[in-house]
Amino acid sequence: PPHDMSKTKFIYNPKAGDKRALFSKKKPDLLLHAIHRLFKKYEIEFDEAPTKGPGDGRRLAAEASKEGYDTVIVAGGDGTVGEVANGLIGTDVALGILPLGTFMNVARMLSIPFDLEQAVMVIKMRNTRMIDAGEVVSIEGERPGEPSYFLESASIGIEADFQQEFLAWERGDRAALGRFLKGMGQFYRSPLKVDLDDGRSFESRAHVIMVSNGPYADAAMPVAPSAKLNDHVLTIRRYHMSKLQLLQHVLRLKILGVYKNTDIETYTSTSVRITSQSPRPVHADARVFGDTPVLIKVRPNALKVIAGYPDSPQDSALLAKNVYLAP
Repeated sequence: PPHDMSKTKFIYNPKAGDKRALFSKKKPDLLLHAIHRLFKKYEIEFDEAPTKGPGDGRRLAAEASKEGYDTVIVAGGDGTVGEVANGLIGTDVALGILPLGTFMNVARMLSIPFDLEQAVMVIKMRNTRMIDAGEVVSIEGERPGEPSYFLESASIGIEADFQQEFLAWERGDRAALGRFLKGMGQFYRSPLKVDLDDGRSFESRAHVIMVSNGPYADAAMPVAPSAKLNDHVLTIRRYHMSKLQLLQHVLRLKILGVYKNTDIETYTSTSVRITSQSPRPVHADARVFGDTPVLIKVRPNALKVIAGYPDSPQDSALLAKNVYLAP
């Protein structure tokens, strides 16, 4: 039965629709009115707070937790969702998502419909689950100024550069992929050392190391198809490919969603330390955290979320509720 949400805070990014023209510049309140109408229709009482700049989502969510709200609904893209989630990790507040961005990896992994009314219905049904988060415990040898979590993936290597140049290429900059290929050489010369939780370690000249909390990242790509949001481990993938093979692989992922490749090694671990001879940038959920060395750990059951209902168990990024995991 639907849950009576006693105290709900609605946090939204007024600029979330820039890419899909949802909050259009001519009528910025149009979508907001639609959301308000749906909240009224499904009897969800709420207080609201728009974000005004970077960091606001996290601050507003943390304040909502302290003020006794039991639910925070966030409307925005992956960036806003990630910020709000960071403010709720370690609390008992449930996070509901109205997906308004382009890729919406977290909503996708939680089987939340992209249709606005269906997403509100999912929030009203309040099927709560606990999910893990990845935590950047130290970067450049120091603890971050504030706890730093990610729900999708962290990457070390050229994958983030690829995303940047691919978007430029999509916008019509035909020189972008050439720039990307030219820049790949410098990464290959400096090997990475990777240490896992059970004493395993390896050195790698791979162009990319991905550390995933869930299966999807970047441009809605299945970068770690075996990862689950609640399996209490990180999934580490090492890409052994030439520059051309890597480019072909990422294009296949991006365009076809095909991810089978024998040149990717997969490991699981509760922690991973990555060091390199020369500093390499560390990206997590589209944010640059700094440079290697980096220590990343999984934080089990870090966040309470409101999840949807997958078409089949195989489609779900969550382990079934009755799966027992040893501590």
